[in-house]
Amino acid sequence: MTTLHDRLADLAEDAPAARAAPGLWERGVGYRRRRRVGTAVVLAVAAVALVVLGSATWLRSPQAVEPLPAGSPVSMPDRLFTPSPWLPGTDDAGPLGTIAALIPADRGTWTGTKEQQVVGVSATTGEYRFVDLPGLAPYTGASKSFALSPDGKYVAYLYRDDRSEDPGTAATGLALYDATTGEARRHALPGSRGIRGDELIWAGDDTVVLSYGSITDDSGSASVGQPLEAWNVNVDAPQTLPSSGLVSQIRGSGPGFVVVYGRHADRVLDVGTGVVLRTLAHISEGMTEPFFDRDANRFAIVQGNRIPNLMSVGTVGATVADQPTYERVPNSERSFAAYAWIDDDHLALLQRKGAVKDTLDVVVNSVDIRTGQVQSLVSFDGPDVGFDRQLATDLLARPTADAVQPPRPLDPRMVTGGGVTIVLAAIWAMIAWRRRVRP
Repeated sequence: MTTLHDRLADLAEDAPAARAAPGLWERGVGYRRRRRVGTAVVLAVAAVALVVLGSATWLRSPQAVEPLPAGSPVSMPDRLFTPSPWLPGTDDAGPLGTIAALIPADRGTWTGTKEQQVVGVSATTGEYRFVDLPGLAPYTGASKSFALSPDGKYVAYLYRDDRSEDPGTAATGLALYDATTGEARRHALPGSRGIRGDELIWAGDDTVVLSYGSITDDSGSASVGQPLEAWNVNVDAPQTLPSSGLVSQIRGSGPGFVVVYGRHADRVLDVGTGVVLRTLAHISEGMTEPFFDRDANRFAIVQGNRIPNLMSVGTVGATVADQPTYERVPNSERSFAAYAWIDDDHLALLQRKGAVKDTLDVVVNSVDIRTGQVQSLVSFDGPDVGFDRQLATDLLARPTADAVQPPRPLDPRMVTGGGVTIVLAAIWAMIAWRRRVRP
């Protein structure tokens, strides 16, 4: 008896052999080729994008500067640029050596917050780099928290101890940073709530003098009449100057002396610390602090009730009771302040650039106090940027050098995010292409 199974087997044996559909092999080869071509195109585009991103990052990154031999000539660049927040720091790239200028700048971070720090400009290579000053106290703009020595070899600054119990403390001490070695020496100053600096000024290349007060309450106010601290770079710690509470504020300095304003009757007070205090009364307040020459017998000051204005040179009287005499400096109508005495006859003045009254573009000019002859020394790359720059004033007496424009590194967060985005986009494109391509 024939079963259904047997009949189906017989039918299967009699059925013609199956034949492949026409062109099936060709369709399979074409399908594989399209998938491979699409993958290759996606990978090529991704590789090109990564190369472009990497090239842009490299081109805008600081290039290695070959160290110059010791004793290389130093000079002031003839232009100062606004630095990038993503420049390297001296902790990673090494110290700059002699610093021509210090520029307050915001430093970028991975978290998106900006840290207020300072950029140094090398006096030998023109390179820009963040100067990593350990514990640098916040820069308020109202009072200097750092000061560049006239020769550019040291930076004196107020620091805040990380172990301070009060996070709002402005500063806890005074520090000296050696621009050649990158080392910083710190000295704590008395004050349970910290200190607030009034003036931080160099008396020549070797000694910095600080006038400060101890913070007395939660409002941050500082007590007055605190002694002055003088720190010679060749000794380990600062020394207290016996001001006897008669000094109200520092008014200027020169090589080996500090000019103070107070009620002391003596013209010269030798305090035995390598610094001489010269107490001068009857100095016109003016719109700026007076800037004294090397002998403290003459001072430059902007007089009047507005700035910019004419610069005047005052000569102190023969006795303390005598009023100073003043002479106007020719071609100084657009002066904001004096940077330095270049020599006995020339002042380095911060002046408005051009005759436009509403502009804040400024330049440092050398002005002959007798003839009014003007020579441009240092220009700036934007408005309102010259007021907070500090210059190694000794270098202003030398010929300036052609400025080197600093790099503009890309935001590393953008670089990392861009790289990750390119890789993810390539993966998505390959998956989408492979799903779309059909046999």
